[in-house]
Amino acid sequence: RAWVTVRRHLPPCRGRLRHPNPLRRPPQTSPASPPCIRFEPGHLMGAGQLLRWDIVTFERMGPIHFGMTPSEVSGLVGSPDRSRRGLTSASFTEFREKKAPIVRYRDGRVSELEGFYDLPKVSFRGIRIFEEDGADVLRKLEALNGSAEISVGIVLFDTLGVTTGRMDEEARTDHSITAFAGGLWDEKRSKFSKISF
Repeated sequence: RAWVTVRRHLPPCRGRLRHPNPLRRPPQTSPASPPCIRFEPGHLMGAGQLLRWDIVTFERMGPIHFGMTPSEVSGLVGSPDRSRRGLTSASFTEFREKKAPIVRYRDGRVSELEGFYDLPKVSFRGIRIFEEDGADVLRKLEALNGSAEISVGIVLFDTLGVTTGRMDEEARTDHSITAFAGGLWDEKRSKFSKISF
């Protein structure tokens, strides 16, 4: 395993304190060290690949954080293989052939991260999104969120900060989950209706 440090407008991390078992306890910086961002073991970087994509509500999917710039994302997962422009020049989507999520930008910053069935080790609060039965995943997300809403096949879990696509269908090749930045879906809520699984 490897520890990955990503700096976002912060100086390099120095002065790591060692622990007898570094796999059980994350390394800490010394009190004199500047602040930095570190990710948990499992975000192993090698040849531009990441092994785990855990979702944290309104914060990140794996090591990609909402609010990151395209250059910061490319520094983590490599340059996109192709991109598609949105309605404005600062609104676009990046696609990568390697095992990485689809990245959508608004105003030049990451706003959504979408993973499909073939993205390995996607999880949310212990739920293995693409390894468990899709209907069970929907029920667990509904229980955590307290409700679920649907519009044109998209299921919204607003307080969890995720949407899902076709998770209730038997064909796993259509299953997807999208993590989004806080407030992104607020203006679209009127188009959704309640549903229960």
